[in-house]
Amino acid sequence: ILTKTIEAPYRGYLKATFLEGVIFTYSGFAMTLKRKKNNAIPKNKFSKDKAKYIILVGSETGSTYSFATVFYKALIAQGQSVYISELNAYTNYEKATNIIVFTATYGEGEAPTNANSFKKLLHNIQPKNTLNYSVVGFGSLAYPDFCKYAIVVDAMLQMYPKFNPNVPLCKINNQSFNTFKNWAQHWSESVGLDLNIKQPIRKNSSKEAKFRVIDKTTLNTDNSFLVCLKPNKKAKFTSGDLLSIYPENDAVERLYSIGKVDDNIVLSIKKHEFGVCSNYFNRLKKNDMITASIKTNTVFYLPTHGKEVIMIANGTGIAPFLGMINEKSNNLKAYLFWGGRTQDSLKMYSKYIDKAFNNKKLSGLYISFSNEESQKKYVQNSISEKADLICSVLKNNGSILICGSVAMLKGVLNTLNHMTISKLNEPISTFENNNQIKTDCY
Repeated sequence: ILTKTIEAPYRGYLKATFLEGVIFTYSGFAMTLKRKKNNAIPKNKFSKDKAKYIILVGSETGSTYSFATVFYKALIAQGQSVYISELNAYTNYEKATNIIVFTATYGEGEAPTNANSFKKLLHNIQPKNTLNYSVVGFGSLAYPDFCKYAIVVDAMLQMYPKFNPNVPLCKINNQSFNTFKNWAQHWSESVGLDLNIKQPIRKNSSKEAKFRVIDKTTLNTDNSFLVCLKPNKKAKFTSGDLLSIYPENDAVERLYSIGKVDDNIVLSIKKHEFGVCSNYFNRLKKNDMITASIKTNTVFYLPTHGKEVIMIANGTGIAPFLGMINEKSNNLKAYLFWGGRTQDSLKMYSKYIDKAFNNKKLSGLYISFSNEESQKKYVQNSISEKADLICSVLKNNGSILICGSVAMLKGVLNTLNHMTISKLNEPISTFENNNQIKTDCY
């Protein structure tokens, strides 16, 4: 098995790649992540001990709260006593008869951050009264762990004799409001209510603008593609910011990481069979117009301190880095670690990487394939091989930026932790607390 690292001086990226067998890793990337903490809970009109209906929410990005809020308001409109909170606030409820759980799934079937204590709380706190329960999961069929945490919560509740299932577990794909409304009708009938579930009306943002498609690649073997957008009017944005879009009048916001190249927006998107927004983008043609807005994401900008930066991504998570490596200050050394399934995964990114090398803005490139015949290597392996470089960057106040899936993030942070403990006598958390580690992962 040939393993080759490409470093400056650069002598033709694609040629070096295919002749010398550079290795990649794979993972899909979705731009929902923990960027958007839109988890505003409506102000409770009833205390937890006076409410008949308890709504508990598990959400990483905040989108699940919007459904929980719609349900809460429908119950209040019926004159019911309701209390809404997060799963991590689970406790005893004096007058409750029903608990309704709305939860998303984080990463590979894990609990969202505001639900990661629920299992322990459930074990330690026994309800005083028998409670009817219902669980609603939110996720996407594009991913193998579709609504996995909701399934786990449903199974946990079944283990305790004082919890009785009210209606079967409901799994909602891509935040389908119709599916949610059908579940709510079924649930309300089971408790003798007639809820009026109203879909929130999306208000047009004053920041929305028009963007023209100036380039779009065809699907590669990973079902991924690039879209290049030009703002109709002058717009302020930088690599790492987010493009917010509501596709085809859909009420659910989607967010995509931006790579800024030549004052245009570059998006890297993976098409999913059931993906509303990815299919919307895939149907676009050159010169088509879209309506979207730009959201600043300063927590994922290139660092202003330090002289070196490590960029780590897999799959379409490379998007913001395509811009960063072509915009960075000349006195900042950048090293890019990236992974894809096959050599073909690389092709659509090559011109951006070529440009960075030619302009001497990329000091090192370390890539790995996971699905080439007789070649299998992951981005964590590439990181381990360059342990001295990475530890030197951290020791000298440099930064690491990580963009991709949580599955990749977990593996990378675990690798980095072993590395920093053994070589720097510090856990990776030390550098996270110093704001030297920045992540943009779902």
